Amino acid sequence: MVFQGNTSTLPVTLEEMIYHTKAVRRGAPDKFLIADLPFLSYQTSIEEGIRSAGKIMKESDCDAVKIEGGSEFICELVSILKQIGVPVMGHLGLTPQSVHVFGGHRVQGKGEESSSKLLKESISLFESGVFSMVLEMIPAELGKK
Repeated sequence: MVFQGNTSTLPVTLEEMIYHTKAVRRGAPDKFLIADLPFLSYQTSIEEGIRSAGKIMKESDCDAVKIEGGSEFICELVSILKQIGVPVMGHLGLTPQSVHVFGGHRVQGKGEESSSKLLKESISLFESGVFSMVLEMIPAELGKK
């Protein structure tokens, strides 16, 4: 996936996502629109995550936000966002914002430990309040669970 000729999604800013999401909204005024919160726009603190989600929702007129990861911190953020009225889509497996941590674009959840961790994170995310989830580059059998 590339954005503006970049080799990854990491350089994308919140302002750029707002700009492009607004354009999509104008072209699809009656569709359910989900905006992806960019790298480090929500991972530094709960407060920053709330600010970023609120800003993109208000300025782009999107219907929901997508957040990558399933850590305790992310689940806490999802829970708070849901409480204040921000619908959240989760994203697990190959999460592009963590591509350097994973050592590239590789299938996730192949080993027993990795598979168990992804399953636990997906359950935690749903318990925290995500309304749906992207499961990217994981084994089909794991996705069925």
